[in-house]
Amino acid sequence: MYSRGEISLELIESTILEPIEEKYLLNVSAIVLVSHDEDVKLLGQKIEVSQIIGAAHAPLATQFPQRPLHQQEPEPDYTWKIANFTRKLAQAKSDNEYGRIESEPFFTSYGYKMKLLVNFNEAPSGYAGYMGVYLILMKSDRDGTLPWPFTKRYKFGLVDQQDDLEQRQNIEAAFTPTGHEENFKRPRQRENKLGMGNPQFVKHSTLRTRQYIRDDAVYIKIQVDS
Repeated sequence: MYSRGEISLELIESTILEPIEEKYLLNVSAIVLVSHDEDVKLLGQKIEVSQIIGAAHAPLATQFPQRPLHQQEPEPDYTWKIANFTRKLAQAKSDNEYGRIESEPFFTSYGYKMKLLVNFNEAPSGYAGYMGVYLILMKSDRDGTLPWPFTKRYKFGLVDQQDDLEQRQNIEAAFTPTGHEENFKRPRQRENKLGMGNPQFVKHSTLRTRQYIRDDAVYIKIQVDS
């Protein structure tokens, strides 16, 4: 369990450590691990990390360029519709808060139970102007039949809602766990308290282009390798 106001981070690719008064500031270019606890609420706090453990074991992320939908396959394991998107984003920015919301739990085709988490506004974590997306593993009665830790490659996608499928340019980011991450071990509680994802998944300015927001809704999908 984590006490109020704490956040757990793990060093990843393209991370720079700078010594400052015998502590270190952690600058992450792609991914962070987010402490997921309903009692934790971070309000614009600057994060100082005095010790980083397991730095060499974080998964690598690949940010894909936008590309036509017809080149993407197979079907996603789960698609999440976020309604009233404009209001939620504006509120998070106005309050300088994450505006954190969660999807309903779902199962992958392989049998893992999980859910998605979105931070509408990543400014409190140092990524102003970005929306972040994360994956959280959950406990289920199928866990005894599955291999652990979770090592399946997974990919987030923001759907470009163009009518013409050939014109769609979805935004994607893929992650490959190494098998050493604490947040991908078998859940012992209701859910793991850490989520793995990308705080720079999409810029707020990009969201307003093309048809990423349509009828005041966005669609985020996840595909997990079988």
